[in-house]
Amino acid sequence: MALAFSPDEDEDDATLATGASDGMMALCQKLVPDEWIDVACARAGRNMTQAEWDQYRPGVTYSKTCTGFPGPE
Repeated sequence: MALAFSPDEDEDDATLATGASDGMMALCQKLVPDEWIDVACARAGRNMTQAEWDQYRPGVTYSKTCTGFPGPE
């Protein structure tokens, strides 16, 4: 239900705090965007479809985000 970022001393890293409606909280440290893209691509096993892109990245030109999988060039 809630997210908050806390900048780390290194501007490339941050801590993400999450909170749920049941009162549970989690901290994820060392958030490096390129590493999270790699994890997301490995889990999904594909690039986003055009429909997904339009839903989650409206107004941004569609592009390939997972280099190891087929997608637009």
